[in-house]
Amino acid sequence: MKKVIQNWLNIIPASEQNIVLMENMTFNTEVLRAQIWYRGDADEIYQFFKQLNRYGAKSAFWESVPKKDKIRKIHSGLPAIIADTLAYIVYSDMDDVDFNSGGKNDWDAIINQDKGNLNFIQLIANAIVDTLVDGDGAFKISVDTDISPYPIVDFVGADKVEYERQRGIITAIIFKTVYTVKSKRYILNERYGKGIVESRLYDDNGNEKPLNTIAELEKIPPVVEFDGDYIMAVPLKFFNNKKHKGRGKSIFDGGKSDCFDALDEVISQWWDALRMGRVKQYIPESMIPRNPENGGMKSANRFGNDYISTDMPIQEGVAPKIEVVQPDIKYEAYVSSYTNCLLMLYIINI
Repeated sequence: MKKVIQNWLNIIPASEQNIVLMENMTFNTEVLRAQIWYRGDADEIYQFFKQLNRYGAKSAFWESVPKKDKIRKIHSGLPAIIADTLAYIVYSDMDDVDFNSGGKNDWDAIINQDKGNLNFIQLIANAIVDTLVDGDGAFKISVDTDISPYPIVDFVGADKVEYERQRGIITAIIFKTVYTVKSKRYILNERYGKGIVESRLYDDNGNEKPLNTIAELEKIPPVVEFDGDYIMAVPLKFFNNKKHKGRGKSIFDGGKSDCFDALDEVISQWWDALRMGRVKQYIPESMIPRNPENGGMKSANRFGNDYISTDMPIQEGVAPKIEVVQPDIKYEAYVSSYTNCLLMLYIINI
């Protein structure tokens, strides 16, 4: 009956189409972008997006290069404010750990270890910020009796962590540490599995090297086994990444990068308009201050006594005078654009 209706209406079924999409960034590049936003250094942001060259065109504000190169590119600092505020709400309200039996003294010794004035609460705070920015990460538990009789807890961000999975379950966590010796770069892979920790050193070409290649790693055994069916590492993730399965999603993903770019463009153009809209003085050359030594006209100070010299024709009954002009800045458009950018960020965060 279906075919009869199709023939009667002369309906041609749609054919399957193959659509190819090219990803612009890898997971590590996305993590780097989020870290650059959080760091908030305008020069670093400019360098990153200039090299990124999305869609093959300099379409974004931070990617573009002004022809006159006189626009001051200003970063709002909003990404860091968002991440730090959310992290503060969490770690400032952390509950204490209660012990029904022994172990409190050992716990206090672990969390109060002197790690560059970084206690356990501050470690948690940094871990929350790193996870919000990077997308995920993992707590790494190490044992080094030469340094401390207690386990040492560190947190490693997503750009230095990889996960091994079987049927979606994490079976091992690999921590990557970069070392540079005599301008040569090495990567230490520490594989934390159940009951085992394996350490392997590689060069930039992927060739395995002995651990004693680096003096700091001479005392580290290649393989350490311990009793217990557990991993001495704990992953941390708040949001799932739909693009990269098994990884976390940064709070700056989901269109926020474009909003940050647009917000910085509004702020930068607003400030450029304010600078260009300063009071301008038109002074006849006969009234310009002179250098008493050589009689030349004094140069203008861009942030002080800025003026424009004008050659007024001599007219009978008309005395030279200084004219002051104040441009009219249409700030309403900038305020409206700024408000719209903030509103979009608010909606996306909801």
